Amino acid sequence: MTTNLTDKNGAPATRNDGAKMAGPARPAPVKKDGAIQRATRYLQEVQAELKKTTWPDRAKLTASTKVVLGAVIVTGLYLWIIDLILTVAFGWIVKTPGH
Repeated sequence: MTTNLTDKNGAPATRNDGAKMAGPARPAPVKKDGAIQRATRYLQEVQAELKKTTWPDRAKLTASTKVVLGAVIVTGLYLWIIDLILTVAFGWIVKTPGH
């Protein structure tokens, strides 16, 4: 199988020394690490990222916790009311015998 190589003007590319032109470069083989090396590298990267982290102070943490608990309570009450309404509505529709 021959490949016709051309220069940027479209003319056939030739070499005077008769050597073949190289094809595309192959990537270097990847060295595979063992499980222990990967785990160690992972933990080192985790430790480095945790050093970059800014943690909230106590006041911000308390305020955020209150917001989350409030949202959970409001959502829970909303779902409880909707469930109660739908239960009663379906009870009227189905009219379970004996009730």
